[in-house]
Amino acid sequence: MTKSTTLFVVLMACLMASASARREPEVQVLTTDFSGAGQCTDTQDNQTITSRFSHLQGDVQGCAFSCIVSGTSCMRRCVEKLGFTDNCAECWVKLASCSKSKCIWHCIDPKSSGCKKCAYDKCFPGLETCSGLSANQLPKP
Repeated sequence: MTKSTTLFVVLMACLMASASARREPEVQVLTTDFSGAGQCTDTQDNQTITSRFSHLQGDVQGCAFSCIVSGTSCMRRCVEKLGFTDNCAECWVKLASCSKSKCIWHCIDPKSSGCKKCAYDKCFPGLETCSGLSANQLPKP
């Protein structure tokens, strides 16, 4: 990783932490509440997961980064544009919010094995519950 890339990643992590600190309490609930099981089991969501499976993790991560300052409503709209229904999009937003709040230091480099392991261990079970899909039906972080 070059110095400029490292500096950018550290700056983004600081922005994420700063943005998180300024959010209303309601946003904090989204980071840990994966209620609403079975939100991604309809045909539209299954087709989106199937057609994007190999790059879905990167697509959702792209939404998270592009909406880092704008927040969860921006991310929800971005994920919906990928093809997900509103309810299913919320599950992906919750995954990103959980990863941001529980794995921020592991995810300074979002492509690192430490980031992926933390997100998988701490947040992926919530995505499985919220989506209503099993681990083998979802791309791993």
